[in-house]
Amino acid sequence: MIKNHPLSVAGSLALALLTGIPAATLFAGEPSQKSEYHLKLAAVAVEGTTYADYGYKIKDYIEEKSGGRIRITWYLGAVMGDEPDALRKLRIGQIQGAAFTSVGMATIASESQILNLPFFFRDYDELDYYLEKMLPHFRKVFADNGIVFSRWIDVGFNYWFTSKPIHSLDDVKSMRMWAWTGDRVTNEVNRMAGFQDISIPLTEVLPALQTGLLNAFYGPPYTILALQWYTQVKYLVETPFSYTPATIVFDKKYLDTMPPDLRKIILEACDLYLPPLNLAMRKDNEKAFQGLISWGLKPYRLEENLLKSLQDKTHPVYQKFAGQLYPASVLEESLKIIEEYRSGPGRTPDIRKPASP
Repeated sequence: MIKNHPLSVAGSLALALLTGIPAATLFAGEPSQKSEYHLKLAAVAVEGTTYADYGYKIKDYIEEKSGGRIRITWYLGAVMGDEPDALRKLRIGQIQGAAFTSVGMATIASESQILNLPFFFRDYDELDYYLEKMLPHFRKVFADNGIVFSRWIDVGFNYWFTSKPIHSLDDVKSMRMWAWTGDRVTNEVNRMAGFQDISIPLTEVLPALQTGLLNAFYGPPYTILALQWYTQVKYLVETPFSYTPATIVFDKKYLDTMPPDLRKIILEACDLYLPPLNLAMRKDNEKAFQGLISWGLKPYRLEENLLKSLQDKTHPVYQKFAGQLYPASVLEESLKIIEEYRSGPGRTPDIRKPASP
């Protein structure tokens, strides 16, 4: 979580996220001692966040277990640029790994965008079941693209934030909804739902809200709080409509230069610390959700008929991108896994809002 009260420090986090200009001590200094292997890792997350805290836990574990043979340096606060920039630097060997959200992940393997499909997951238990089942598959997909995929990290479930409540499809049509430039899935979902699709970079969202170019956007509560976008709208839809994943990846060529015992330590660290990071982030998102309401956002639920209509209108996006972003066979397998979970005994999730961990 962000240290101290989240609303009081959101501005500094947002500045680092939006500009890439680090505040003091936004990345870990490089120790003077020599090591056999030096992994430089990039992330958008800044000091004081749960992501950074667990990044340091991973760093400490790897350095201790390797007996100092591996050294880790985290470059936080987007000092290596945004995710496409960081990926380019990883490809040329300037860094050896990075923490990526769905934007960076999709640049490596578009297949990962299947996780961004609307109304795909209903709660965290269902999500965890799916992600664990598909982990070997995605590790292979990333490996085929020269990247070692560690484990999944939560950014969180995405909610719609609006300037006025949505009670009908006419209200939907009046919403100028943001989509991140290059996010083909969200672009198409916006159009299918009936929103006015406004595709701009993340760095331009706050000014666009201030000028009226946008009057609606989406995101996990923790992220929206940090970016301060919540100051430009009045309403929060309680129904999550999609999920945003993240991960930590490494340059396969570099890891292949290391002996097996050291490679094992790196992946062990991720296996050890990323699951509890997810639990912490889920709690942080719930706290942020409540914090946004305390600040003044008015939560409301979409009427059942409207929700069903939006689900029906956006569902065709599943098949639209089959064979483009992901193989049709992967979509089929994914839907099978989800149905397998839902048909289990006692599965009665609340589809309106993911339960707190």
